[in-house]
Amino acid sequence: MNLHALFYSTEHPLYLDSPPPTNFGEAEREFLARYTKVSPDELVAHLISIRDQARPYCPTLCIASFGFCKSQLACHPSYPQVLAGLKDEKESRKLLDLGCCLGQHLRKLVDDGVPSEQLYACDIEPDLIFIGFDLFKDGNTFKGHFSDADVFEERHRRGWLDRLDGTMNYVCANLFLDTHSWDDQIRICVRIVKLLEAKPGSMVLGRQLGRSPAQKIEYGCVDNYIWSHDHKSFKEMWDVVGEKTGTFWDVWTDFEEVEAGSDYLIFTVTRKEEIGADSRPPSGEYCNNSLHHGSYLSRSKQFGKKLLARLHPSKGTKAG
Repeated sequence: MNLHALFYSTEHPLYLDSPPPTNFGEAEREFLARYTKVSPDELVAHLISIRDQARPYCPTLCIASFGFCKSQLACHPSYPQVLAGLKDEKESRKLLDLGCCLGQHLRKLVDDGVPSEQLYACDIEPDLIFIGFDLFKDGNTFKGHFSDADVFEERHRRGWLDRLDGTMNYVCANLFLDTHSWDDQIRICVRIVKLLEAKPGSMVLGRQLGRSPAQKIEYGCVDNYIWSHDHKSFKEMWDVVGEKTGTFWDVWTDFEEVEAGSDYLIFTVTRKEEIGADSRPPSGEYCNNSLHHGSYLSRSKQFGKKLLARLHPSKGTKAG
């Protein structure tokens, strides 16, 4: 079974047998114990409970094998640069985590000294965000910003992501783009460009499943197909994004070998200086910003009430 099929498999022994967590090291254990303040003797039971809560909302091997225990962002080669940028008190930079799952990347940033107020995240499955607060036990201390916003929300509705346009310095997209088709990945990246500050140094980074050579992969668990990149196709995609948005990007990629023909593609995409004010005007598609993916109901207020009720039951009741 190749890595793509494995990642989405509910037939793998790791998914079916529900073993205790063994795939993360001492550093992850120390982080989780330190952050959650759960005693080492109770930590494994706590993680198993969280895994069992999360699996119905994200039935993938990532949850079943306790992938949420480790921040892949913290393992990224660009992490030291991102961390230093977010900790620079003169700049007050911001990061958005797309498809944040339980919010493990944001908690690792906080543990490494980043003020949580500078951190933003969204996931279309709000229960994963709620369970993340159960995991990290920081409902009274974490001041970051969460939403169940959909990156494909209709642009004529003023949504949570719209209010962030032009304010992000970093966008984290771990295991996010690779669950979509070529066309939808381009739409997402165009949307990311709008979220980022329009200046050199704005960055998109992440880690996703990749293939060499790049290819279309059909799966029953997702609509139609997904597109799996190699170095060349990932850069070509960002060339298209640049043409649509009138922007220029430096694209770095690397492969982390897992098995033959199916590995992790690590990437950092950094905005470059324009080569002239009128050298690359944005296309009409970008100007119109018609990114439609089903109907999007304005859920921000509903999400906020649910989160408040989850973390502070008495306040949540009054907020109705």
